[in-house]
Amino acid sequence: MRLNIKENAITRALKVVLIIPLCVFLVLALCSLLVRFNVITVFLYYILFWFIILPGIILYLSSKLLRKEHSVWKAMVSMATFYGFMVFMTYKHYATDYFMLVMISFLWNSGVMIIVMLVGRDDNISGKKQSFSQEP
Repeated sequence: MRLNIKENAITRALKVVLIIPLCVFLVLALCSLLVRFNVITVFLYYILFWFIILPGIILYLSSKLLRKEHSVWKAMVSMATFYGFMVFMTYKHYATDYFMLVMISFLWNSGVMIIVMLVGRDDNISGKKQSFSQEP
């Protein structure tokens, strides 16, 4: 017997809460394994991954998986879920530089998500994007 389960709000929420952070964890593990531990590569890894690659991956995955409006809000939820897991895993090491880096990158990436949301928002109630071209 096969169950036909339609995609509803619960499965969409599971995509946001579980799939996107899981994919980000996989990229984090891959990047961590590929980094040789010397001062320059670790510094580049921290800067590149936590401040550039992470918000890009979350925004890309949320736009591809969800394909709906408000994907930036859902990306913010998935980013908060990812950071919640990271804080839960490292809460005993709250006085370390790594924990501080995670917290600073959370604030930075939240700002990036808010900027993306403000730039990409619709100003019209009708749902049409407003054109920036000026008509004569």
